[in-house]
Amino acid sequence: MTALLTALATNFFLYYLTGQRLDYWDPNVFLAALLVGIAALVVVSLVTAPEPAERIGSFFERLQTPSDAGATAAAPLLLVNVLRLRKAAGRGGWRTFREDLGGLAIGCVLVVALVAATALLLRP
Repeated sequence: MTALLTALATNFFLYYLTGQRLDYWDPNVFLAALLVGIAALVVVSLVTAPEPAERIGSFFERLQTPSDAGATAAAPLLLVNVLRLRKAAGRGGWRTFREDLGGLAIGCVLVVALVAATALLLRP
């Protein structure tokens, strides 16, 4: 939050100093605001005390648990394990993520259908 607020304040302040309108895009102002925001993020992260280990462990344990009432935590979730798919899938291969991939496919089809319907409705 601090990084975002610091970057926005820097952005608006630099536009004010240069006398430019807020809808004008200046890459130098953007870069300065980005660097100040990153610096604020690093400083606040270093100054803030770390979370207790038990809270972090509880968070990651709940992250691995599917939201379905009948599902078990033994079935790995695709999105949670996207950076280590081979390890998470084990010997099951892509079949391990069959339900997640099916939901992703349905979602993609719905998005394409909604975009196509919108394009048809907005056509002159």
